[in-house]
Amino acid sequence: MDFASSVKQKAAATYQLGESLNKVVVDSIEQLAQAGVDSCGYYSELGVQQLRALSSVRDANSLRDYFGSAISAFGEVTKRAIGDAEILAKAGAQVKSQVNEAISSKQAVEPKPAERKAPKV
Repeated sequence: MDFASSVKQKAAATYQLGESLNKVVVDSIEQLAQAGVDSCGYYSELGVQQLRALSSVRDANSLRDYFGSAISAFGEVTKRAIGDAEILAKAGAQVKSQVNEAISSKQAVEPKPAERKAPKV
């Protein structure tokens, strides 16, 4: 293999790696942005529900009912936060896997050190 075709092959492999990594990053950002939008919607709806419940407090019984619903809402927030953390962990593992796969495919294209020709002196 001559020098020019070797450089061309390495450049193509490098550009392909860059393209693969860019796709992984964009897909990951899109997935996390969607998860963030979903979570924001959930938390804002829950907050509005709690404000409505608070505004309906008129006496001791309704205050007791409000505190019961607030405790229940706190449990829901905790569950949702755990779910959000799981989504982030899953996305991180997926990105790591895809990056490792892309790097492995680039390494498969590059010639091994033993395959390289010794420079002529």
